[in-house]
Amino acid sequence: MEQKAIHILENYEQLKVISDPLRTKILMFLVEKPHTVHQLAHLLTLSRAKVLYHVRELE
Repeated sequence: MEQKAIHILENYEQLKVISDPLRTKILMFLVEKPHTVHQLAHLLTLSRAKVLYHVRELE
């Protein structure tokens, strides 16, 4: 059985970043399997620039 990494939110800013609905959708796709920004943009029917912005915020 593969172990999953656990990340603990340590401050309000981290919670604020992941509370955005679009970022939550992005995270759900990334939990399933790795995706490129281009793939995420296609899945979400958004521009690559917009998805890239939100991925960078999540990083």
